[in-house]
Amino acid sequence: MKTAPIVFLDFDGVTHPAHCTTEKLFTCLPLIEAVLRRHARAEIVISSSWREVHPLKELREFFADDIALRILGSTPVIPRNESMPAETNLRQSECETWLALHRTD
Repeated sequence: MKTAPIVFLDFDGVTHPAHCTTEKLFTCLPLIEAVLRRHARAEIVISSSWREVHPLKELREFFADDIALRILGSTPVIPRNESMPAETNLRQSECETWLALHRTD
């Protein structure tokens, strides 16, 4: 059986405009949820910086119940250190680390 597709979901600039006012937060989320409903096998991992200040339970509350159930977790936070090359993409590394820890295929 094929493994389910994983959507690594950011918030700022995705579920709402980057640097928006509070009333605009998550204004695009209904559109994203509609797409996710058309792809019922897709599972979600939160890769947003919001995961650094909000617990997973709280992050799930932003979503409709049926979509919140598909959130597997969030990516680990990998702090940048001086030994890393400047071109290191931390967000990509965080997603790759999550996959390495959670996928068995």
